[in-house]
Amino acid sequence: MADRNELINALYQSFTGKDAMKDDSDSGSIYNASTGTLYCKFDNKELTKLQIDHAIKYMEDTYIVLNANPLMVEKAAYYRIALEAIRLMIA
Repeated sequence: MADRNELINALYQSFTGKDAMKDDSDSGSIYNASTGTLYCKFDNKELTKLQIDHAIKYMEDTYIVLNANPLMVEKAAYYRIALEAIRLMIA
């Protein structure tokens, strides 16, 4: 994991000229990929892999319904953003 973080920081530095990105201690939450658990610092809750999978399904279903309605396309975009953020987190 350290090699990955070093690579990310090296890429960040090469693109921005800044020394390093924020480290994990600056994050509001921590995702443990080996267990699939999200530890939320905001309210000190643990979200399981099953809960995260249900959230993904909910975001997908809601996005499809809202995006089909021309009056709700903007609201659908918020669900799409949340869905993509979850996917990025667990990737």
